[in-house]
Amino acid sequence: MDAMKKWSSKFVSKSKAKGDFMEEQALRVEENRLEVKIISKQLQKYEKISRATIEEGCAFADILIEIGAKARDRDPSEPLGDCMLRMGRFERKMEETRNSLLNTLSEKVQKPLESFIVELDEAKKSKKALDKIYNDYQEATKKVEMLQKKGKDASKLMEAQQEEDQHSEHYKQVGQQTLAQLTMVNSKYQLQMMQRLLDICDAYNSFFVAGMGKIEDIKSVIETLKKQIALKEGEYESMKLKTPSFSSVVRDSIPSLIVTEELNSLEGKEDEAKEKQEDIRVFLLTDLLKSEKEYFQGLDIVINDYLLPLKKEEKLLSRIQEEDPIKLFSNIEAIHAAHAPILPALEGAIDSWPDLAISSIFLPRISSLAIYNRYNRQLTSSLFILAQCRKYSKQFEAFLKSCEERSGRPDVDLGILLKSPSKRIFQYKVFFKKYLQVIGDNDPEKAEIAEVFEKINHLNEIVKRAANIADRYATLCSLKGRIQGYEQNLIEPHRRLLREGTLYTITPDKKKEDCYVILFSDMLINCKPASKEKKHKLKFVSKIKIKGSCENSLDDLPDNDSFKYAFFLTAEGNKFVFAANSQTEKTDWMRELRTAIANADSFRTFGIPLRDLMKKDEQKFSVVPSIVEKATTYILENGLKSEGIFRMSGSSADIEIFSRLYDNEFQSILMEKMFIS
Repeated sequence: MDAMKKWSSKFVSKSKAKGDFMEEQALRVEENRLEVKIISKQLQKYEKISRATIEEGCAFADILIEIGAKARDRDPSEPLGDCMLRMGRFERKMEETRNSLLNTLSEKVQKPLESFIVELDEAKKSKKALDKIYNDYQEATKKVEMLQKKGKDASKLMEAQQEEDQHSEHYKQVGQQTLAQLTMVNSKYQLQMMQRLLDICDAYNSFFVAGMGKIEDIKSVIETLKKQIALKEGEYESMKLKTPSFSSVVRDSIPSLIVTEELNSLEGKEDEAKEKQEDIRVFLLTDLLKSEKEYFQGLDIVINDYLLPLKKEEKLLSRIQEEDPIKLFSNIEAIHAAHAPILPALEGAIDSWPDLAISSIFLPRISSLAIYNRYNRQLTSSLFILAQCRKYSKQFEAFLKSCEERSGRPDVDLGILLKSPSKRIFQYKVFFKKYLQVIGDNDPEKAEIAEVFEKINHLNEIVKRAANIADRYATLCSLKGRIQGYEQNLIEPHRRLLREGTLYTITPDKKKEDCYVILFSDMLINCKPASKEKKHKLKFVSKIKIKGSCENSLDDLPDNDSFKYAFFLTAEGNKFVFAANSQTEKTDWMRELRTAIANADSFRTFGIPLRDLMKKDEQKFSVVPSIVEKATTYILENGLKSEGIFRMSGSSADIEIFSRLYDNEFQSILMEKMFIS
């Protein structure tokens, strides 16, 4: 804004000094250009910050969905898990709506502003060019005056006068064009800014209308939570905990542990604030100890009920040795060993509180937690091995069933247990972030806790990417445990869960039937509740393949007396009609389906025409397909000593599997698997 004031004073002084309309218009162009650039730059900054916020909001939604799914699977009779799931999905929808708002602002406001800045720049360049022409005209005039004073060479004077006339005519002609350009672009400024303001208003109006539509999705959640809170209030009031004010900390912490606000409210009350800090620290430590016990128990189950018994099954191992199921456990025994001393140390810290510093438990052990990096890098391969063993060995599937019964937790799939370590470093990060907030600046442990948090946070960044990939696998493992009657392999490296929820199927005789639809990146599964007693369990009904726009199409159906919010999906020559519960839900489903169809063949290398393959960006500088180049290079470097490498044909079934893997961005896993076996 200081820059704006500076420019404004400069323009006013220049205009008054010259009293020239052309100069006024030129100065106004410069002022308008500066204003538009300031608005454009601030809008870019707003978009950048907002997209980062949206990313964090989506992460929050994913956490709610993950924890809600676990809570629902653990105890379907309690509504908390379902409420968290629906709240997480609501949060994700709202973030998607915010993202649409930013896209609209970018397309309808930012880009037109950038185009208008180009117009203003062109007008500025035109004025500079005119100034040069004017300077040439002035030089020609001076030359004529000089020759007139000398009064000797009439022919030179005539030539100079002709040159002056030419410059004068050129200046008038270009001057008229430049003045028209300056005047027009200055007039357009008002129109442009009003149009952009209107676009901003329209974008926000659409955002709020969409948001209000999505509020309908969680009204039932709000009512459920209100009823449950009323029922649970009595239980919370009767809680008796060791620390006198500890129950108030728990109650205050249930909506969200807003530590800073609580402590700020006690400013000037040092003793009360210190007591509050101690209460919250005890609460956090108790919660960490509880989660550590549950986590360590899960590691125990994996090792004692799965890994060790599997090592004794020599007959089973000999039948499926190609997949090497022992490898699916990665270095989980090392992780178990690393956590063995942490649990008793945490118990001791709480028993001897506040004499034992929590930083003394973790600082010496952070380096040993680096083994999580290896575990997370191998987790995707581990889950793939698990899926392949299940797919090709009924004996292995039976062995897993016996392990589940032995563990006493038949509802927990091995894939979920294997996924648990991928989140542990992140959970430590969350704990130390909260713990750091409640430590006073004068606390002697402050620096050590900050150091622990910094190191844990750094380790979390390293393992996070691999954990995100493995999370997709864990989601598929969880779904596999819920769906009954689906005989094919649900867990594939390329498969991603896009959306799930309740819809209606419309039968040929226009009857509506309830169904639970699960949309993946490559197919759509139609299910029904398995029974009234086990609502979280699903019974498989049918499958629709998503193969791309060549075989799938999606169309809207207008509302009629029989059904509303309907659409139909075409696949393999058949038409499948679905109906949603609201217009918002219908829009969301159709968007996800269109995305799945559009992306179905975007990464394919096999099964598409060679001319289409060579048009892709990654083939831009190649004369042969990249798979040919990669495979040839690998064979020349690693496979020339393999017997029959260029003579013996491969198994068509294996080739099909490898082709599908390669087409879905698992090239690194594929190349290792292809040439080692």
